[in-house]
Amino acid sequence: MHTDRHAAESARAVSAHAYTVGRNIVFNAGQFAPGTAHGARLLAHELTHVVQQAGAGPTPGNIMLGRAGDQAEHEADRVTAQLMPAPGSAVLGAGAVRDIVSRDALPVLRRWKTDGDTATSDSDTDTLGGLAKKAGAHFNDWKCIRPVSMRAATLAAPPANFNARYELYINKGDQFDISNLTATTGSTLSIHLFDATAEPNHANLAALFYPGSVSSTEPDVDLELTSNGGASPIADMVIFGHAGGGSMWGGAGNFAPAGFNPEEPPPTYPLANAGLFPRRCWFTRNAAVRSVGCDSQAWGTDFASHYLRTGANVTTTTKSVRPKCSAPLFVNGTCQSFDGLDFASSSQIGAPMLDGPFWTVAEFHAGKFWTTIKGAL
Repeated sequence: MHTDRHAAESARAVSAHAYTVGRNIVFNAGQFAPGTAHGARLLAHELTHVVQQAGAGPTPGNIMLGRAGDQAEHEADRVTAQLMPAPGSAVLGAGAVRDIVSRDALPVLRRWKTDGDTATSDSDTDTLGGLAKKAGAHFNDWKCIRPVSMRAATLAAPPANFNARYELYINKGDQFDISNLTATTGSTLSIHLFDATAEPNHANLAALFYPGSVSSTEPDVDLELTSNGGASPIADMVIFGHAGGGSMWGGAGNFAPAGFNPEEPPPTYPLANAGLFPRRCWFTRNAAVRSVGCDSQAWGTDFASHYLRTGANVTTTTKSVRPKCSAPLFVNGTCQSFDGLDFASSSQIGAPMLDGPFWTVAEFHAGKFWTTIKGAL
């Protein structure tokens, strides 16, 4: 039995509660708990694999992941059920177990089975982290998986920590929705941080270039509401405002992404079952975000590491962005209303223009001073 830190790292690397190779059973952190019902089932399951592999000869050099629902896995499930039957049923002795278990199975690691966006556990050793990786996502994206039905949730007395640590209580037959991990389309959001009353020219310019753009006083709340807590992740977003360092702001609101934890709100069974996930789940894995403000790279770097998963990206400005007036709107030396943008060496009125002016969003997006930052979660 291997239960130390190195064992936990090894099991975590293959997204398993535990796995068996020959006579060695390797447990993930906290999974060797024979005094609990879940721990006893897991131990019985893995001990069956020890017996199965006893007659298979030397351990091969390349151990592969087991196929979902293969013979060895079904046999281990059956033996576990017989070792731990319902009250009043007969219990098998150790000798009987050896007699009914085939002993020529090569060491393999087990995995989930999926049908579309529905995943079904085919083993008590399955993990949500393993399911996330099977879907092509990061291990930590298990927090974006919605439990549809879990046997542990139906118990008259679920484990005391079930709501907080439901991911530890996977049973064969449990079903989960992985649509957040597979979504390639989703909701859209266009916001600006200007006060429409105090800053009408800026607010109108944002709406001119990005029709439908609305003023936001609490951008993080708007992200949560638009994504429905991750149930309908955002695929496309634009944010327009002043920018500097890790912040974007205007008269209506301020947004500094570094102040928000991507793993919050912490996953619990009630929230996950309702499809309400942490921030890392609020955008699709291929989302495209654009920030419009004076040199918004630092802001974009923070945003990418607090809201965007690998595969998503944020396109940011690398120079100052200034509002412009076309001739018809420039009256008596005063701009009546902004209708264009340019890139400049600074935000000052007299600063040299570096690119532009731009009178359409297509021209603006084709400008020279943009960079794309990859999602880091």
